[in-house]
Amino acid sequence: MKLLQNVIIHKMDGAFSVADGMVWEDERIVAIGSVDELATRYPGAERVDGQGFTALPGFIDPHIHLLDGVIYQKSLDCSHEKARTISALKDLLRESASERAPGQWVVGQGYDPWEYPEKRTPTRKDLDEACPDHPVVVFHYSFHECAANSRALDLAGVNSRTPQPFAGEIVKDEDGEPTGHLIETAMAAVQPVSRDSLIQQSKGQILNQLALAQTDLFASGITRIGDPAVPYALEALYTEAFERDLLQIPIVLHYSSREHALLLPWDLIDDPRAAPEVPQMIAGPMKVFLDGADRAAMELSFGQFIQTSIATLFRCLAERSLDPLRTASRSPVEFTHGLRARFGTMMAGTDDCIRLVSQAAGQGMSPAFHALGNAAIRQAIEIVEGAQEALEGLHPARIEHGVFLDDELIMKMKKLGMILVTQPYFLTHMSRDNVPYLPGIRQLPLRSVLDAGIRVAGSSDWPVASHEPLEAIERAVSRKTAGEEVLQPEEAISVKEAFAMYTNGGAYALNCERDVGSLEAGKRADFVLLSNDPLGPKESSTNSPLWPVENSLNPPRVEQTWLGGKRVYCRSE
Repeated sequence: MKLLQNVIIHKMDGAFSVADGMVWEDERIVAIGSVDELATRYPGAERVDGQGFTALPGFIDPHIHLLDGVIYQKSLDCSHEKARTISALKDLLRESASERAPGQWVVGQGYDPWEYPEKRTPTRKDLDEACPDHPVVVFHYSFHECAANSRALDLAGVNSRTPQPFAGEIVKDEDGEPTGHLIETAMAAVQPVSRDSLIQQSKGQILNQLALAQTDLFASGITRIGDPAVPYALEALYTEAFERDLLQIPIVLHYSSREHALLLPWDLIDDPRAAPEVPQMIAGPMKVFLDGADRAAMELSFGQFIQTSIATLFRCLAERSLDPLRTASRSPVEFTHGLRARFGTMMAGTDDCIRLVSQAAGQGMSPAFHALGNAAIRQAIEIVEGAQEALEGLHPARIEHGVFLDDELIMKMKKLGMILVTQPYFLTHMSRDNVPYLPGIRQLPLRSVLDAGIRVAGSSDWPVASHEPLEAIERAVSRKTAGEEVLQPEEAISVKEAFAMYTNGGAYALNCERDVGSLEAGKRADFVLLSNDPLGPKESSTNSPLWPVENSLNPPRVEQTWLGGKRVYCRSE
């Protein structure tokens, strides 16, 4: 039995209660309250000096691609920092290929075509010139599109006769030949093959790297995660990592299709997964992709579309550049009979999804919908409404991301009891250079969603964005983009609300609030010690971003992380 003292404890119990002592035995909290009272009640407890730090529940990230991220860390970094032109990308790939035997895959990730002077995706010809003797695939930073060379396309069976997949595109030239650019579900032919080749080539290194990634999570104060798209192959790797004691952090698995994460997971119905044998692996929801990433499914009224078009043209004239037009036209626009403008990628039909969700509900799985755009969020709502009877009694359905919302959608989500799992760090990249003017659309509207009474969890989507909760909390409070622009400042939230998103909000989203998310008797002793108190006297009930502005010279940092009553990270060691 241990007693934590010399510490400020924020329980994050909904009332933002504060204590100065906590007793735990083995993995569970026994009591929390006044340290003097606890010392009297438990005189034999071993004293743990909190060194004047601030204790909170361990941070929870319910949407982080841990294993995928680790696997692709073994791939080549093709981000803008490493390759600023397509020519530089070719040099990177050529050098990587020189270290591999002919026929071995060269896999890269992180490119953004809009960062290149050419403003285009690399072609199979580009990649063939760099690596004529190796199959090559390079993934976009979003992992929702890629570029492949001829050998990779041949191995995947993609050629001029390959039909276009639903919700994806095999980009072809004027002669009908694939250019190598594969968008959304078109990646299903290449991505699993390249991933499995990485696992086969570097399995031992990947498992070791997974242990190092866990250390990074602990250093960030994270004590529980949800992996939001786990096919069977990755579940097997997770199992091996736990059995070899390389992992300890509990992981809630979001099940996806064996064939490819972007496809509807009908195989979960036809061939249900067995419950995980490892206690730290917890069966979670079924993942359903409804739209793309950069190609988020959006819908604007005709009036909104006209306003967007005019604003974009004025920006082009003011900046003497076509870049604003390129940003606004990443996806072709279609008009419905009601003259509503739709753009982006819709991944599945509503009726199919209702049947899928209803059948999955019969197996005890609630849905987690990948939906960034307002059109995809509307579809998720329609699916839940259509499957409402089957979903009764299950944990509420989740919206993953929920970037573009309006008041009507927010109220419908509230009525259905849906959960929002969002990524405040995305605000970093949501400047007007990346997102066109969208009148009437709220972008990552944390204030509006919380005011509506919707349960909100903060997460990272790593490796797409930083996994550091404190960085994301800063963005949720300040609403600053990378260019120091403040995006829709009326949607800023308070420091306390932001920390709640990464503690009890994350626990609720993962359906484990009975176990974690707050520091209360009976719950796990998962907690983090911060260097100072961001929830202290300077915090107010208003939404003004008091942190990190007032504390900018001394922002809080993670000093220690405790998992199940055992210290797993100490900054000073």
